[in-house]
Amino acid sequence: MIGSNEGTSQPVVTVGSKVAIKDEFGTDSFRIVNHEVSDLARRWISEDSPMARALLGHRAGDVVRVLAAFGHHYVTLVGVEVVTEP
Repeated sequence: MIGSNEGTSQPVVTVGSKVAIKDEFGTDSFRIVNHEVSDLARRWISEDSPMARALLGHRAGDVVRVLAAFGHHYVTLVGVEVVTEP
């Protein structure tokens, strides 16, 4: 991680969070879920995926290093929404 919003009241990424990210390829959004219910068509990624593992515990504004198939790259976490429904 490069930047951190530690100590702020912004929500932290957890399993169930909806997140929005931005990187050199553009923007994307998805929900991080338990691996048993992951569904790419619904934009629900497994908590075990490299992207989810990198984002867990971070807040909006953080720049996070992610391991990808082509090596490491950085994403900026631009939004985190706490989801209460299943």
